[in-house]
Amino acid sequence: MEECNMKNYNKILTIAFVALLLVPSCKKLNENPVFEASESFAAFTQDVISVDENKGTLSIPVEIASIDPVKTTVSYKITDGKAKAGENFKDLNESAVLVFDGKTRSQNIELQIIDNAGEFTGDLDFSIELIAATGLKLSMEKTCKVTIVDLDHPLAAILGSYTVSCNDYWKKEQTYTMNLVKDPKDITVVWCEQIVLLSKTKAYANVTKDEETGAYTLSFPGGQVLAASFDDGEDLVLMIAEISGNQASLDKSSPIVFKQNTSASKVTFETEQGICAKTDSYFWQGGLFQGKTTWTKND
Repeated sequence: MEECNMKNYNKILTIAFVALLLVPSCKKLNENPVFEASESFAAFTQDVISVDENKGTLSIPVEIASIDPVKTTVSYKITDGKAKAGENFKDLNESAVLVFDGKTRSQNIELQIIDNAGEFTGDLDFSIELIAATGLKLSMEKTCKVTIVDLDHPLAAILGSYTVSCNDYWKKEQTYTMNLVKDPKDITVVWCEQIVLLSKTKAYANVTKDEETGAYTLSFPGGQVLAASFDDGEDLVLMIAEISGNQASLDKSSPIVFKQNTSASKVTFETEQGICAKTDSYFWQGGLFQGKTTWTKND
């Protein structure tokens, strides 16, 4: 799966026109601005890329911002980070030069991502920088950071998208989607995106595994802030809430524990504890779950 921070060509060209409008001119105010050839530049259309280690060939576009396509060459260099050339990736263009023939504005840097299947390396990164363009400028978007996502994480079996089924105290049965994602440094921790509907930040859980049954247990420490300054400066905090009639028993010092149900056909976690997200002074609809909550991993 690729996640890209897109800076497309149209945006780049628009910025160039806006910049020209700001340049003092003795021309009449009602004249249309002219994009000078001298203002043409080369740029990445993506400055951040995340790609799975089994991607194979990765194509990274480089664009020329100009009125008409131009003949030019753009050179670049690749700098190792945690990812190393020859071990984790290979540049398929040994010259590290892109040739534009005057007919197109776009060329791709082609990389081969090397899949170290079965080897847990953690996510690895490297960067690419445009260093020269014949007859052109380089834009501020001249660097692209690439992250190779490791698919051999020890917790890969439980990471991903889940459907949440729960009994909301006010709205009764509810379902929604949440994600369990890995911690970038600690393989014994996972993060839950939207443990309750009102969450603005992720909640973390400590993970243990029963080696005999293979079942995982997720333990979310109570008291985690799910939304800072949620209401009148008060934080929305994760805690256990047990409801009996109009009385609520609250506990933000004890963990909320989800246990894997290994008899289910899909990866499933369940808790019998009531989950509450509240400020010091108020219960919020959509944040309090009473009784059993079930997470079922989506295909």
